[in-house]
Amino acid sequence: MAIFHAKPLLLLLISLFFFFAVGDTDFQTCNTGHNYPVKVSDLKISPNPVKRSGSATITITGYTSKDIPDGVTVTLKLSIMGAPVSRKTYSLCDITACPVAPGPLVLTLPNVLTESERRRSRGYISTISITEKGQESLMCVVFGVKIRGYASLLSQVTGW
Repeated sequence: MAIFHAKPLLLLLISLFFFFAVGDTDFQTCNTGHNYPVKVSDLKISPNPVKRSGSATITITGYTSKDIPDGVTVTLKLSIMGAPVSRKTYSLCDITACPVAPGPLVLTLPNVLTESERRRSRGYISTISITEKGQESLMCVVFGVKIRGYASLLSQVTGW
């Protein structure tokens, strides 16, 4: 009998190990029928879930099939249940070396959540896109951001 009960526990522990060891974030393209020139192969949020008391960095790894010139913007949008909460715009050259030639690409967005955003919600639906002024998006991905570490209700009411 002990072996019967131990197997499900062992499987749970193994699956949790792989879940936390991988650390990747599930994402999808904004428009699955669109052929974006920048293909995203991996998206990581660090730490994941985001700690309420700290900030987070998002790293996107991918590949571009075309030259990306200076002046391109990267936009991060946060929303809760479809309602927009915030929008941050970065110059592509601030988060990677420009101009970008066809080939591998790594984008790192540091400090993506403000203190009020971390305190406002337990999570967001996030969209990151790369756009060239007046052109269609070069990349667009959607993913969830979880936030943990909410203080107890008593501490929120009393201010302790």
